[in-house]
Amino acid sequence: MVDEAIQGPDPRTLDEFARDYPVPVEAVLPALDYVAQKRPLIEHERDREAAKLRARGLDGLTQE
Repeated sequence: MVDEAIQGPDPRTLDEFARDYPVPVEAVLPALDYVAQKRPLIEHERDREAAKLRARGLDGLTQE
């Protein structure tokens, strides 16, 4: 997520984010605002999708 890239363990500045993910700097702040406003919904959807993958055995484990 945008906020993890900017505020996470290896944070980027707005300019660095815009450069690394070719988007205008002016688009980064509204994206951060959106994530802040919709965080519960985003986390719910992420958790739901992760549960689906786990149920199918596709949770990131290497299958041999």
